[in-house]
Amino acid sequence: PENSNIGSYTLDIAYDETSNPAPYIPPDELTPTNTWVKAANSNTDAINSITGASTTEFTVDLDANMIPIVNKANDDTYPSSWCNYDAKQWCNAVTVTSSTLAQYQADPAGTVIAEDDILGYWTYIPRYEYQVCRPNASDSITLTAGQCQDGNGQDVLSTASPYLFNIQFQKSTQKTTYNGTTVGGWTTHPAFTLGTTELNGLWIGKFETSSSDSITSTATATSAVSAGHVYIKPNQNGLNYQNVSTEFTIAVNMGKNGDGTVVPTNSSQNTQNFNSFNARMSKNDDWGAIAYLSTSIYGRGTSEVYINNCYKSDNYNARTGWGAATANASSTTSCVPGTNDEGAYHTTQGQHASTTDNIYGIYDMSGGNYEPQMAVYSNTSGNPSPSSSGFSTFPDPKYYNLYNRQTTFTNNDYATNNNQCTWATCGGQALHEIKTVQSVSSYNQSWGGDYSYFVGAYSPWFIRGGLAINGSLAGLFSSDYTNGSANSSYGWRAVAGAY
Repeated sequence: PENSNIGSYTLDIAYDETSNPAPYIPPDELTPTNTWVKAANSNTDAINSITGASTTEFTVDLDANMIPIVNKANDDTYPSSWCNYDAKQWCNAVTVTSSTLAQYQADPAGTVIAEDDILGYWTYIPRYEYQVCRPNASDSITLTAGQCQDGNGQDVLSTASPYLFNIQFQKSTQKTTYNGTTVGGWTTHPAFTLGTTELNGLWIGKFETSSSDSITSTATATSAVSAGHVYIKPNQNGLNYQNVSTEFTIAVNMGKNGDGTVVPTNSSQNTQNFNSFNARMSKNDDWGAIAYLSTSIYGRGTSEVYINNCYKSDNYNARTGWGAATANASSTTSCVPGTNDEGAYHTTQGQHASTTDNIYGIYDMSGGNYEPQMAVYSNTSGNPSPSSSGFSTFPDPKYYNLYNRQTTFTNNDYATNNNQCTWATCGGQALHEIKTVQSVSSYNQSWGGDYSYFVGAYSPWFIRGGLAINGSLAGLFSSDYTNGSANSSYGWRAVAGAY
């Protein structure tokens, strides 16, 4: 690679019995623990296919300061491969403290990574193309045979309920260009183009951004950030009580040279100890990329991601990574770490709250705190509306999705603005493509009965995933709106990579 601090790994999903003679144990046949060990990740490692049918390759960019990990089972076994997307074992890695990094880098595969040494857990979304079954909101939700197929090669005859997104992985040298209108046409997911940079993939915070501090107000959130207590870890408090501008700034400061400027070295900067990766706050493109991979043969499929319903009145994500006993359970306060761990992320119950239905996926995508996105409605001049977000100037447009009320979204209604989506303005963002009706007219018309709101003039910022108290209205496909202010119910998600 051009930057010698970034390791690029080409991973092949084809199973080779000659070079991999040992029996492979799929992750869903193991009983995970909350113990992770260092994985082997040399250039020759292949992502083994269960079926042997897939030959698609993709590339993983790994920051020099990231440690690849696999989960250890109760019988002390763990997968010999770092990742296996056919087995729903997504690539995972951690960032660790400066004082322990050199030792972990020198340690062999199988070394246990101590939880106290971890700054953040990260999960990889490889670059992919997908088949578009509903290009624009004006298109019918009813399809005819032969137009579009799901991930099992079956015809999609209606987009009104979840179907397996048809996905093929790509390298950054590949880009499938789409005309925006053809039903069944293929397109590289837009999340993998950031400005003029074609990305190999996205490293997503495995959990909502968290803190070991008790976050109960803007003052406590500010104090935690000043002390450098910004993590991406399970069993912690969601880091909320910040407006969108503050969230974006903290996200950028997780990286090395965020937004093109050199980040100063102090306790509250570069909190993930990256060597060369940049970081940012998620936008609707990123949310959609996660959602579509989850709703595919490489993720949990069409079953619902269970809600994180662990709640306190002063923090709607009282425990990151928590999973309820049912998909749409009512909120509970009986989820204090060490007192009740039945829904902890590594348990059988907790794993239902993952995008893979096992420990290798991404958590807190349903419930917990709302997750504001860098996705904003425009003002009457066509520029992003700051509202109460705290932005006085906006970052480069590549860091946010913009919905222009001058040219496209003229309804200015929090439901019916959905109906003006085109693939060019909303494609890949888990908006019009995952609605249960052709014309949205209400608040619960996303797949699974999730919130189906759009943004508008008075509340121009998207929030995704729903709250711990939202029950069936929360979920992977939930979309809602806010003015961008700090709130007890607003957390956020980090994204990192080589760009």
